[in-house]
Amino acid sequence: MDVLATRDDVLRCYEYILDRQPESESEVEKHLANAPSVWDLIRRFVQSDELKYQIVNASPHTVKNLKGRSYLARSLAGADKYACFGFNYEFLSRHLAYPFLQQALFRKIELYRVRVSENEYTIEIQMCREMTPEGELSIFFKLNGSQIYLISFTIVPGRVLGLRDRQALLISRMQGGRGKSEEFRIAKKDFSEVAPQAVLMAALEGIAKAIGVEHIAGVCAANQVCLDERKLELFERTYDAFFLSIGATGPADGLFVVGVPFPEKPMQEVKPGHRLRTKQKRQLKAEISSLVRASWDKLADAGASQDPWPEVQEAWFTRSYGDVPLALRLAGKLLSRFPGDPAGYQLGAETARDLGRVDEAAAICAAAAARFPAEAWPISEAAWVSNSKTSS
Repeated sequence: MDVLATRDDVLRCYEYILDRQPESESEVEKHLANAPSVWDLIRRFVQSDELKYQIVNASPHTVKNLKGRSYLARSLAGADKYACFGFNYEFLSRHLAYPFLQQALFRKIELYRVRVSENEYTIEIQMCREMTPEGELSIFFKLNGSQIYLISFTIVPGRVLGLRDRQALLISRMQGGRGKSEEFRIAKKDFSEVAPQAVLMAALEGIAKAIGVEHIAGVCAANQVCLDERKLELFERTYDAFFLSIGATGPADGLFVVGVPFPEKPMQEVKPGHRLRTKQKRQLKAEISSLVRASWDKLADAGASQDPWPEVQEAWFTRSYGDVPLALRLAGKLLSRFPGDPAGYQLGAETARDLGRVDEAAAICAAAAARFPAEAWPISEAAWVSNSKTSS
């Protein structure tokens, strides 16, 4: 016989399933009406509209953010919003370890840590859990565990930003912690007068280098999703003035764009009295960028997929869309990472032949024949290559 639910069971369901306390004792009694079993009670909580609402609003993968008037930037069109959203999570799932992805959903992952005198500083990253249209990832700068600045960004297809790059970073939110002016001052002093905002930009540069991003875009003040017109001047200082200070161009179509690595003014153009301090700042930011990049690379290395199919699919699609040189490079990566899978050999031989690089195609066929002696396709492909060579 099923065990009947008790008042303690109801309280545990509120705590562990809905993450709150009941509003009143009558609410508890309502759940105990009709003497439900423990499992009936749990089923009622799990299937409740309240829990469904929490899941939809708390999940970083919800598309609910996209249904508002704006997402990431006011200028972003409807189809591009979905392209950015999907590209970000597809990229992360392919390039990072599953344990990292799982942790990043629910907690912050440390990318950098340093102690300066009595103060400990960290840079952390997490997928955004807030119900906000201002970015899918956030990095945080903390002093002794207290957050003093954050930047939210999304990994997006370059074409959405008018770039020829395969992927780019789009910064859509930069914000200091409320009431943290003293912590902000201390951090700036400890970091050789490099402000927290610039510290996180150095970290973003490291992430960009790690994932092969050549440009970072930033949403200008007037294009901000959550712009308060009454605070336009503050927004312009936070976004426009800062992007210009790091060498970004723009705004064009509501966006600033800066190359990676960030441009630097030649030292001879820096005032003589400021050169030593400028050199110290650059060295510090370069160190942060390098260490964050190393942390990200470790996450990526741990996440290297053992399933070649996503990369095989990408390579074939690339070839079918007419970018044969890129398809050949992707085939080379497949051969390197998955030498026991025939797809890299097949794609490599065919694309090399398409490009008229028959000697390279012949070498790939020979390697395939040695690797797969019982297969007929390496010999068949070699015949095609030989015929191409004779025809030319």
